[in-house]
Amino acid sequence: MAVLEFVMSRVRLSFEALGRLPGRQRFRYLHQRMTVLAESVVQRDLLRGNRPVFYGLIVSRANLLAYRRYEPRAYPGPVVLFCAEEREIKDRDERLAWRRLATEGLEVYSVPGADSGLMLVEPHVRVLAEQLRVCLERAQGPLHAS
Repeated sequence: MAVLEFVMSRVRLSFEALGRLPGRQRFRYLHQRMTVLAESVVQRDLLRGNRPVFYGLIVSRANLLAYRRYEPRAYPGPVVLFCAEEREIKDRDERLAWRRLATEGLEVYSVPGADSGLMLVEPHVRVLAEQLRVCLERAQGPLHAS
């Protein structure tokens, strides 16, 4: 359903852009958009060229839903927070509110990317995976580390 909503929003944006163009440019733009649509259908890839934007939208929606449903309470252990390095963390940043809830402290790691959605795509996801692996091994203790 989210893919269909996303594709329809892109179609609406294309029609809005088409309406703002003069005569010949309108024809060229329509031809270009139809070519992209045909390639998307042939390749069975409705997100062609828009995957990072779509993933960002999905992550944002999931975060908003989680935020609305979440009721904060203390956590009896350490918390690890992964943040996109291009989103600066300031002293009053809401993401640091975990400090008040984590009884054993908060560790913040920086992952390449402009936002949390882009941390989950290549090549940034590799850095995130490696940092997560190190954190998990450390949490398991020296007997379980490889």
